[in-house]
Amino acid sequence: MFPAGPLLGDFYTTPAGTKYRFNGTQWMIVGGHLPKNGSEAVTGNLPMGGNKLTGLANGSAATDSVALGQVSTAGLSGLASDLTGTLSLAFRFVRF
Repeated sequence: MFPAGPLLGDFYTTPAGTKYRFNGTQWMIVGGHLPKNGSEAVTGNLPMGGNKLTGLANGSAATDSVALGQVSTAGLSGLASDLTGTLSLAFRFVRF
């Protein structure tokens, strides 16, 4: 039924329209699942139905997601010590 000599990542669609992907060992049906090993990219939104993403690692690149603990502890800490220079204030009085 499947083509001979497939390569990792090859796709095959049956005449009935069922799509399969070769994972390097076997043909796996495509659709309705998200492989846990990251072998396939997400191509659309993932509605979570009010559920959480748990066990998320801290982000390390600008395009990564962040864990709440990473934001809570990093937040604005160190901001005051990072400010340098002279602060100038200008006042303007208005008479009525």
